[in-house]
Amino acid sequence: MYGYGGQGVTRAARILSRAGMLSGFKAQDFSVSAEWGMFSAGFVRLSKNDIMETGIIEHPDYIIVLEHSAMPKFSELKENSFLIVNATEKPSNPLLKKKKVKAYYIDAEKISRAYGVKPNTAMLGSLIKFFSKISMRNLKLAIETELQGADATEGRQAVVKENQTAAEEGFKTVR
Repeated sequence: MYGYGGQGVTRAARILSRAGMLSGFKAQDFSVSAEWGMFSAGFVRLSKNDIMETGIIEHPDYIIVLEHSAMPKFSELKENSFLIVNATEKPSNPLLKKKKVKAYYIDAEKISRAYGVKPNTAMLGSLIKFFSKISMRNLKLAIETELQGADATEGRQAVVKENQTAAEEGFKTVR
């Protein structure tokens, strides 16, 4: 996942990791971020086996880009990978076709504004449309666990529900 500090990249990595565990995977998340507004990256490994490698994933199978300007170079994309970009139109580049990258887009900013949340949960919803080994049920449970924590107040529950709804909307609207 690539974006900027404040877009929820680190939190998205934790949510995806937890959703993976709820789906029977061993999971590991790792984030690289500076400060608010600076480049941020989150990496998640999911496996049925023990995970020995740690750190940055150089050529991931799935790439989520929360901010187009934070996108990795097209030349670094893995062949046959999935690319989901927060944008209003499908990314186009000759290398995408050459590397057989399956490219999709979603207007996660529009969804995040509609629900008053960050774009991260809408992007996660769009991801599980293509990575069907994680169910929407498990993603929503992971969102609840990560966002609610020990604070079960009515206001916190509303934030959880809004993020869960944004994830559902992301699933439905990715193109």
